[in-house]
Amino acid sequence: MTAFIQRVSLLFALFIIIGDFLLLLILILAIAKIGDKFLSFLAKHSLALACSILLAGSAGSLFYSHIAGFNPCDLCWIQRGFIFLAIGILSLRLKRDSRSLFLVNIATVTGGVLTAAYHSYIQYGGNALIPCSVAGTSSCATRFIFEFGFVTIPFMSFSAFLFVFTLLLLKTNH
Repeated sequence: MTAFIQRVSLLFALFIIIGDFLLLLILILAIAKIGDKFLSFLAKHSLALACSILLAGSAGSLFYSHIAGFNPCDLCWIQRGFIFLAIGILSLRLKRDSRSLFLVNIATVTGGVLTAAYHSYIQYGGNALIPCSVAGTSSCATRFIFEFGFVTIPFMSFSAFLFVFTLLLLKTNH
């Protein structure tokens, strides 16, 4: 791995950790029913924020495959599919929001959360429940990055999807 790719991976990992702390703050404020102005602001802008997070995630995914040269595994491809689909649905919701688009959006993001969680489980040493790779792809257990001793690409995906999931729920509850 080149120094440039290492620095970019470190930067991505830092953004994810900051995002995770922000997500934790949002959850604490929501559960404690305090910080209404902040939560209302987030709810008002949740679709745009969620779309931005997913666009950054897709840019990161493309960076790792096209610039860093990391060959995506099957689970990476599935997560990319969920990201691209969620961006499309969010784009529609920015123009015309509806209950049916919300439900499809939640289902898509939930699929991303579950796939990323399973992928993280495999990369942290769990046994794959189903065969993961086919000819021409990487093994789903391959860790291309491991920043701060725990941040992997699937962990970044999980964090991003979970943040988007929280923003989508925040919009419906505020």
